[in-house]
Amino acid sequence: MKFLGLIAAALVAVSSTAKADVQLFDAAALQAQTMATAATTGLNWKVGDQADYKISIGGFINGTSHNFVRE
Repeated sequence: MKFLGLIAAALVAVSSTAKADVQLFDAAALQAQTMATAATTGLNWKVGDQADYKISIGGFINGTSHNFVRE
């Protein structure tokens, strides 16, 4: 039984290192697409803009969301 556990651990280690160089998405393309969508939906923020929101989730999670553009 211990031998099977060692084989399983070795297979997991080998399979995880084999996939380490896979790129899931292009961050620059995702940012460009997100910014285009945000501009057309009224989120056309400029550097220095900010907004604060009070959040209450389910009555037991309370807080604030401070959103701003810094660069």
